[in-house]
Amino acid sequence: MLKRSVYCLVIIIVAVTDSCIDPVDLDIKSSARKIVVDGAMTNEEGPHTIRLMYSQNAGRKSTDQIPLVNAIVSIYQDDDLVQQLTEREPGIYYTDEDWRGTIGRTYTLKFSTPSGENYESIPQALKHPGSQDSVYVRYHRDAILLNPEGTRRQDAIDVLIDARHAQGVPGPFRWKFTGMFHAATYPHLKVINTPAGSSPNPPECSGYINYFGELVRVGECTCCECWPVDFNNTISISEGQFTNQVYKDVLVTRVPATPLRFINRYYIEIEQFSLSEEVYTFWRLVKALQEAPGNIFQPNAIKVRGNMRAINSDEEVAGIFSVSGVVRKTLFVDSSVFPQQIDPEVVAEECLAVFPSAVTEKPAFWN
Repeated sequence: MLKRSVYCLVIIIVAVTDSCIDPVDLDIKSSARKIVVDGAMTNEEGPHTIRLMYSQNAGRKSTDQIPLVNAIVSIYQDDDLVQQLTEREPGIYYTDEDWRGTIGRTYTLKFSTPSGENYESIPQALKHPGSQDSVYVRYHRDAILLNPEGTRRQDAIDVLIDARHAQGVPGPFRWKFTGMFHAATYPHLKVINTPAGSSPNPPECSGYINYFGELVRVGECTCCECWPVDFNNTISISEGQFTNQVYKDVLVTRVPATPLRFINRYYIEIEQFSLSEEVYTFWRLVKALQEAPGNIFQPNAIKVRGNMRAINSDEEVAGIFSVSGVVRKTLFVDSSVFPQQIDPEVVAEECLAVFPSAVTEKPAFWN
């Protein structure tokens, strides 16, 4: 692949009003620092967030991103000001907790920097999100999975949906997947190598101790269980898979078919977002950029444009303000999705050592 002189724009896409985020790296062919906008609002209660930052050199980490602070950020419904956002963290602006968008209305994001420059989004209509008829899974042998290093082949569970538009409300969709599973590990089986051979080395949280070379249980394990979360490994948008406004057998994502994930129940949530044409185009180009490393016919540079613009100047502003209706559907699956019986995967580590971002408290919906 030809080398490019680019700035890497790291956008944390917040597609719904929760704490789940999908990191997406975009290459923008420019040597000038740009303002980057990442904002989303839906017909569900907030708070909805607008993230303002500056693009950064490709050599820097996403944690080094520079926030745009002390901006005045507003959302307009049609022509009326409906939300004056509050900056709770550097560069992150929040709507009121109980505020939500209304289907059928049009919304515009506007903000001003401390130096007096003004910016706005193209007005975005909040469209009806349609409905999901069903969510289901299918075992896929030797599937192709996308990861940050490229692609790999592995048995996977395909997560699919059947969905449809609301009557008389056509338009593109984006689907977001969240998976969660109950992971059980066995930290009491940890060992340490000594000159005399291996010896039990259970951590205190395992509920076991090494008593003169023997494992002895002295309490309950407090680090053996956790609930890790999976997100989309690809961007899933509607791409002409429908007939008469009904989508059938749409692949939303693929989940690695590992015993640790599916030996207990696996939770799936699919969110369906209505999109404006501008936001759909943004996601389509980001998807092409994401898939480019594995495609020799991919153009060397993809120009990703959002729906933001400067007022009274030709300055280029990156990112999107997404206005969506959203519906969701959930499903529990278990090891019966495998074509053969699977055995538990024995992992001799604390659960959070294997899954650092997992939660340790059993979710309320896990019954």
